Amino acid sequence: MEKTFRQIKRKSEEDIDVILVTIIAGKGSVPRGAGARMWLSRDGEMSGTIGGGNVEYHAAMKARELLERKRSFMTGYNLGQSDIADMGMVCGGQVQVLFQYLCKKDIPCMEAVITQCGKTKDAWLLLHVTDADTWDMRVMTKEEAAGHKEYEEILKLMKNKPAYLETGSGNYYIESLEETGIVYVFGGGHVAQELVPLLSHLGFQCFVTDDRREFASKERFPDAVETLVCDYDELEEHIHIKSCDYVVIMTRGHQYDYEVQTQLLKYNPFYMGIMGSRNKIAYVSGRLLNDGYTKEEIGKCHMPIGTAIKAETPAEIAVSIAGELICKRAAGKLSG
Repeated sequence: MEKTFRQIKRKSEEDIDVILVTIIAGKGSVPRGAGARMWLSRDGEMSGTIGGGNVEYHAAMKARELLERKRSFMTGYNLGQSDIADMGMVCGGQVQVLFQYLCKKDIPCMEAVITQCGKTKDAWLLLHVTDADTWDMRVMTKEEAAGHKEYEEILKLMKNKPAYLETGSGNYYIESLEETGIVYVFGGGHVAQELVPLLSHLGFQCFVTDDRREFASKERFPDAVETLVCDYDELEEHIHIKSCDYVVIMTRGHQYDYEVQTQLLKYNPFYMGIMGSRNKIAYVSGRLLNDGYTKEEIGKCHMPIGTAIKAETPAEIAVSIAGELICKRAAGKLSG
């Protein structure tokens, strides 16, 4: 979300109007659910997706019309038989789509969203969308919601998932601005080179670390939010892992894997995976047991990393790791 609003803010600062298209509700078989976004600008640029197919095509056509009229709009789309066939679905679905006309005067709203994104789990994007062609957008914090009957009702109904809610005081779309976690990749080898751009495309932010300068440079990893060169036995001086973060360990040897794993296990990250053969994993696990780590602690680590798709090449291994992270991310949203 932050990336989307930063892009739109840049357009608005250049006095280029934008239509932000957001799925605010969906049911049945739909390619993307609530929170999926794309935007189109007056100069013809387009970014993001709400799932492709005829729905996205017609939504883009509508957005261009609304840009000319400088209007917002809200409507529903039914997935027809052709959409269903194209997407490999058995039955159709419906999506409710909000079109927000954004221009220079809306920059303060965008800045509020950008500022709050990823800072805390106690902040939400709140859209008041009772009328089909108007909207009010704001960032709502836990402190603001406390004691406010209307906001407390909205939070109770959303159940920690993006939601379109029809209440006695109006219709709202609400979505958490909670921190999503960074993927810390340790080791900048061939698999990491395939993995980082893939994860970036999938909405993950990656931080790459290696003890060799040529393997942890911005030139090698242009899609990473940050790169760091440091000795693996000094990680705690440079990196602060949070409980929402992902740790991917793929260094060039057993000893380096072990150094990274032992330093970061105590932080209990959201996900930790270690790349390697079963023999390598057995060796590292044995060392951890001998050094006093429990089977439960070791069992929280995904070893070997990745989904079982018989991956062999660096690109295939990257796909298997990305699949596991997607599954873990989705499970976290559902449990939240």
